[in-house]
This record gives sequence, structure tokens and C-alpha cells, in this order.
Amino acid sequence: MGGFCRGMDSTGFGTCRSTVTKGQDIQYDFSLTFSEAIFEIEKEFDLSHLETCEVCSGTGAKIGSKMKICSTCDGRGQVMRTEQTPFGLFS
Repeated sequence: MGGFCRGMDSTGFGTCRSTVTKGQDIQYDFSLTFSEAIFEIEKEFDLSHLETCEVCSGTGAKIGSKMKICSTCDGRGQVMRTEQTPFGLFS
């Protein structure tokens, strides 16, 4: 999966999020012994991947409903909370 990172925020830390892009290649890592590679053995494995819901197009909204921005996170999907501790501010 691809990802993006934003530069440092007011706390001095950058933020990264993992994103899914349509049409991305699928990668699966597994190990083979030397003899398995030489003799071209066949192995089965389960492969899971994300698919976009055809009903809601990945929004999670019911058919006919209207989307609205979350009042808690303002649509960012994250909430920043800062607390005073004996060691200073903790976010």
C-alpha cells in the first residue's frame, strides 16, 4: 500500500497515513528454500485485498443519505488532544 507523510506539525512530529490507490499492484512476500526454488515446487497461499463497495462506493453511507462532516474531527479522521503532565504538554 502506498502512503503519504506530512511535514512536522506544532508538536514537532510528522504524520503519516496509509492510503489505498485503485490499480495498485499486489505484493505478497513468502520464503522458499533453495531446493524448493530449484525444483520449481508449487505452493498455495491466501491473498486478501481491499475492494470498493459497489453500493456506497467506499463512503460507508446508506443509499440516499447525505454525507456530513464529523463535528469532532472535522473530517480528518483523527482527533488531537493535548494534556498538561508533570513533564510538559503531551499531545
